Amino acid sequence: MHSKTDATVERIAAKGDKHDAYDKHVVKQGEFGNPAYGPPVAINNREDYKRHVAGVLENKDTESFTAHSTQQTHRQADVYYHRTSNTIVIVPKDPQSPATAYRPKNHGQQFADKLTAAQSAEPDRTIEVRRGGIQALHPEPGLQQRMEAGAANTPQARSQLDGGPPPRPKSTSAGPPSRDSAPEPGAPNINREKTR
Repeated sequence: MHSKTDATVERIAAKGDKHDAYDKHVVKQGEFGNPAYGPPVAINNREDYKRHVAGVLENKDTESFTAHSTQQTHRQADVYYHRTSNTIVIVPKDPQSPATAYRPKNHGQQFADKLTAAQSAEPDRTIEVRRGGIQALHPEPGLQQRMEAGAANTPQARSQLDGGPPPRPKSTSAGPPSRDSAPEPGAPNINREKTR
């Protein structure tokens, strides 16, 4: 796991007087359980929210960019977007500014709009979208070596090196896993059941 992930997740999920992302986006607005925002994500408490956000940050398919505006310092932030779960994570550079994670109704368009706004604020700088989540924006050269030196021959370590979630343990029962089985650790928690 990236060294910044835990602190970032705690910052996003923290209870706050001025901003409480969990309360706003999960409890009040119900974005994560509403199919209008994409496949429902099973978030029943703040810990589920933290796991989902960590899964987005660590996912190899998460797109990201850093907004560098020097004129509009409120726009200095890392912006992440995980298309499969339709989750945006915004982490301002100023640690006093609230970070957030939510699901936009207009899906990927909001990420594109944020990129356009960031590029407009700094027209002399090209902002590059990167794939690979937090590792893409804040490379930790030692991260891959630490993982390789650890249990590099285990399926879990190989999966993490590939950027995916750890594999599920093999079932001793015949047949596929139950719909009620636990989700893969580190993966965004998406409920893929069809709704009527």
